[in-house]
Amino acid sequence: MTAGEQRERSLGACCALSISDVAVGGDGDLSLGGCSGTQTGGLSQARRDLVRVGFLLLFLLILVAFTGVGLSVFKIFHLEKEVDELRESAGAEHIPPSSQKLTGHRKEARRAAHVTGNPAQQGLPLEWEPSSGHAYTSGIQYEERGLRVSEPGLYFVYSQVLFRGTACDAQLLAHVVYKRNPASPGSLVLMEDRATNFCSGQRLWARSSYLGALFRLRRMDSLHVNVSKIALVSFDESKTFFGLFKL
Repeated sequence: MTAGEQRERSLGACCALSISDVAVGGDGDLSLGGCSGTQTGGLSQARRDLVRVGFLLLFLLILVAFTGVGLSVFKIFHLEKEVDELRESAGAEHIPPSSQKLTGHRKEARRAAHVTGNPAQQGLPLEWEPSSGHAYTSGIQYEERGLRVSEPGLYFVYSQVLFRGTACDAQLLAHVVYKRNPASPGSLVLMEDRATNFCSGQRLWARSSYLGALFRLRRMDSLHVNVSKIALVSFDESKTFFGLFKL
């Protein structure tokens, strides 16, 4: 038998009145023998138990709700962090289209050129290969055996020439980079390398000459390369080349 059934039986037994349980008072009132207090105490305890259970359930519901809200906030924060990282990594590689629209222009490619040795020489200054192999031009024009600048600014200019021969005759080796401009007469030497006594004896020899420096160039400046003797130049693209790029 359960506790609830026992309580119901006791209450029923207590409330079953007999003639002997009824007393007549001196003033003619009826009174019931001592069952009413027990019945009232049992009902009050039951109500208190129900209230406790209700508060416990309410507390559990509130705890579950706050736990769900906390997990949602954590997930949102984590997703926002991942999105920010993706935007930063993407911004390091290119300018987003929206930013291009706001700024009104796209990021321009660097103005640069690298031309390589060309065996088909027909006199000085040296001729170059502007497009095949490692050679390329971007914003710089190759014309009349030189590199022409269309935008003024600070440029790094470089040139390398490999000289070689089968016998040493103690002649002068010269490697010169110079510029011209239609607005100025003549030419202006930018860099120069000269060498003597670079070999000895009747045997194969080779000497590499490298020039490189920063120059502020004007619009329409044209840069060229001269050497002392074309026949001594090796025109392999990895050994003889010429170029510049804008800073």
